[in-house]
Amino acid sequence: MSNRLPILAAEIRQAQLDIEKATRLAAGKAIFTGNSLIEAKALVKHGKWLPFLKEAGIGERQAQRYMTLARSGLKSDTVSDLGGFKAALEYLGARRVPAADGQLVAVLPHSPWREPLVVIWECDEHPGHYHLFLLAYEEFQDCIWTRKPVRPEAVWLTLGRLVDGRVADLSFSTCRKGSTPEADEFMTDMMGVAA
Repeated sequence: MSNRLPILAAEIRQAQLDIEKATRLAAGKAIFTGNSLIEAKALVKHGKWLPFLKEAGIGERQAQRYMTLARSGLKSDTVSDLGGFKAALEYLGARRVPAADGQLVAVLPHSPWREPLVVIWECDEHPGHYHLFLLAYEEFQDCIWTRKPVRPEAVWLTLGRLVDGRVADLSFSTCRKGSTPEADEFMTDMMGVAA
């Protein structure tokens, strides 16, 4: 065995640690920037957003990306685990709120339960707003659901809070009303519990 191999192994190990640290730092900075942009947007007067972005040295599209990441509720470790800023945005882009005639079902894939953990559906009384319902399992004290419907951009932040930041662990599927009798029965049950 070459004397160089242990040296290379140590260099590679250190480089990997440095990459992981830099990815976490970049994710934290992206989330911080997004939160700062959200705060700034609430403070700037109408028509002054684009001049503010120019002064801040950031393009409108990039600002939207940072704000999307900040609103998602993902933590910097999760963003890092997903593969960084761009991968986290792709992950967020793949998640869509359900259509008006359906529901979005989230399951923790490695959980002992085979049933959905979170169900999201559009509020009939407030189109474009959604209810989230966290089913009761042993580790949760009670069923939790959003009494007030939330806007689409708040769905993922609320979901993150409901599942204690474990959004990245969830897998999602959609179910439409009328697709199966089981789906309709489940949807009716959820509406009854949340009423």
